[in-house]
Amino acid sequence: MIMKYSTTIVITYLLLNTVNVAAQKDARWLNLYQDTTFILKDKISFAQASYIKQDIRNIDDYGVSPELKEVSVSSISFSLELSRFNDFINQKLDSSKFFKYGYELGSYSRSDHKWQLCGLRGKLYGREILIIDSNMNLDFSDEEIITLPELMFKPDWPKGEKIIYPMDTCYYYDIEYEHLVDFFIYPRKAKVAVQVFSKFNTRTNKLEYLDCFKIGFASRLKHNGFIQGDSIEMETKDALPWENKSVKIKVKLSDNTTSTINQKDKFKVQDNFYSIDSIDIINNRLLLINHHTENTFFSISGPSVKDNSEIISIDTMSVNEVYKFVHVWGSWCVPCRKKLPEIAALYKSFKSVDFYGLCTDVTNEKCQNVMRENNITWKNIFFDLKEFEKHDPINVHSWPTYFILGKDNFILLKTSDFEDVKRFLNEK
Repeated sequence: MIMKYSTTIVITYLLLNTVNVAAQKDARWLNLYQDTTFILKDKISFAQASYIKQDIRNIDDYGVSPELKEVSVSSISFSLELSRFNDFINQKLDSSKFFKYGYELGSYSRSDHKWQLCGLRGKLYGREILIIDSNMNLDFSDEEIITLPELMFKPDWPKGEKIIYPMDTCYYYDIEYEHLVDFFIYPRKAKVAVQVFSKFNTRTNKLEYLDCFKIGFASRLKHNGFIQGDSIEMETKDALPWENKSVKIKVKLSDNTTSTINQKDKFKVQDNFYSIDSIDIINNRLLLINHHTENTFFSISGPSVKDNSEIISIDTMSVNEVYKFVHVWGSWCVPCRKKLPEIAALYKSFKSVDFYGLCTDVTNEKCQNVMRENNITWKNIFFDLKEFEKHDPINVHSWPTYFILGKDNFILLKTSDFEDVKRFLNEK
């Protein structure tokens, strides 16, 4: 038996080349509400940085005071296309990657929609100021002028021109922006915190404010409800939709146990296991998957080892025989290969059992060669080994692993000892 060394992450939908894994029965959307209660600066991730606007109009068109000096205008985009375009023109994203994404600016470049948050930096009567266009009308005359505090270098800070230093405070705004996806506009509300950072000038031996600013989402998305009669609270950060691919979620159960998990990670309520498959902040909801118990084998399908164009399914809906036998193996696994002749003999002895193999390997050809050498004729699905180890779609911890499945793919036996399989089938 070869032990699996990577962390087990059971998921409900998985694309491994063309391999699909789905939850047995229960997937449902849970509504989230936006919590905009005050969040301390230290709890906010200032992940979005503005870029100096290249298409800046005459500064007088922005409604700024003629007393303002050293004015610069920068913006943060709430459109993925514009955000990537800004990364590209500011050399944060190379041309090959940008054009590979296939972004077409088109109407995305229009400035009359609320998908750019602009900020103005400058000096007023010698003092550093910040103005945030919170209503996104490209007019700074109707916004509050913030006088930034004098910068003080803290004794415990390291000195370096490449280090970005934070302020002691940040500024909060309730904004309404428009998120653009495939030419559809989705209006959203959010609370954001704005901070201007600084750099150290070794020539003057002083801190100097940067012209750009950063924002962090100062609101949280929450759910309060019940699962299997138990109260549950879930919380995640509010953020741009394309940032919500792998966010962390805080889960609090009725016994006050609290854990912070990643998307796809399982957590237990009563006897069932659940995971959060995805978070949809456009519609303020999350997709909760019920994995049922550890004795549930997920419906699974993928390309045949013999023919990539053939898709093989081990489906809960197709119960052709009394039992299903599934073995997880690989040509690199010596214990797996040693047991293949015994599995072939078992296959000939038990005609009322459906046989399936899941071959995890680096290439399809390696599985094909071993199957040919051992006269394996039953259905085998090919999995890329690294992807299988990374996502572990059926909760396998070692190679080989053997399953005996009953009705609805309920796991009757899960073992790494082939003698257990023979004993189980011979006793039935």
